[in-house]
Amino acid sequence: MQNGATALRAATVLGDGEAVQVLLGGGADPNQETSRGTPLSAAAHEGDVSMLTLFLDAGAEVNHGQLR
Repeated sequence: MQNGATALRAATVLGDGEAVQVLLGGGADPNQETSRGTPLSAAAHEGDVSMLTLFLDAGAEVNHGQLR
């Protein structure tokens, strides 16, 4: 587990879907867990359904990591 935020998680929290798509397209791991959780948990926390869809379509695992 990595500490802090990743570019993918930061883009998620900021609601930047375009950046998330670029990062995922470039090979960012949608399941990478940090001390702040996974990108999917960040999207869920933000209530961003379109972001959740991006991560699920990219193979994010719903039961991966912990919701924080």
